[in-house]
Amino acid sequence: MTAAPQPIDPIIRACQPAELDTLAALARHIWQHHYPAMISRAQIDYMLAQRYSHPVLLAALEAPHHWLDGLWLNGQMAGFVHYCLQPDSVMKLEKLYLDPHWHGQGLGSQLLQYVAARSRQQDCTRLSLAVNKQNHLALQAYRRNGFVVAESVCQPIGIQSPALLSSNRRPTRARTSPRCGLPTAAPCDQSPPSTAHRYNR
Repeated sequence: MTAAPQPIDPIIRACQPAELDTLAALARHIWQHHYPAMISRAQIDYMLAQRYSHPVLLAALEAPHHWLDGLWLNGQMAGFVHYCLQPDSVMKLEKLYLDPHWHGQGLGSQLLQYVAARSRQQDCTRLSLAVNKQNHLALQAYRRNGFVVAESVCQPIGIQSPALLSSNRRPTRARTSPRCGLPTAAPCDQSPPSTAHRYNR
């Protein structure tokens, strides 16, 4: 007789300075697993050095109106999000990453719902993010959560093109960010697609 699968019970909480090296190691694992089909190894190393050095992560952790939170399973960091308050009641989702081992379990959607709830607490009306145009899995995931492409841009940053998503539908708490729009940061040679979700009060 096979044992029943254990329920997945994630904890999402603010990262601590002592956990930033763990976050950087997780980011490297995720990027090296996910992005080689989209960008070169050299570009991956460039983006990791640019975005995940200890000083950069510590600055994000300590900056006003920035939040860097981890998703923990059984005491291990399995994902993380970085989001920040923008003008005009917009919350920007800078990063959302999940260990590939845990894909398909609904944890990415839980992270989005978490950021959506935090956005509501800050009275945001839009949650925005940018995504690499070649990152089809991420684009599908955001669309499943109610996001649509708001615009497509080309912006050289040493890696590849992004796209923007947006939606005018009001999401429930079980969907993505309420009263918000989203673009997610991604590696790009030019610039990422941008996504946004707008919420009615």
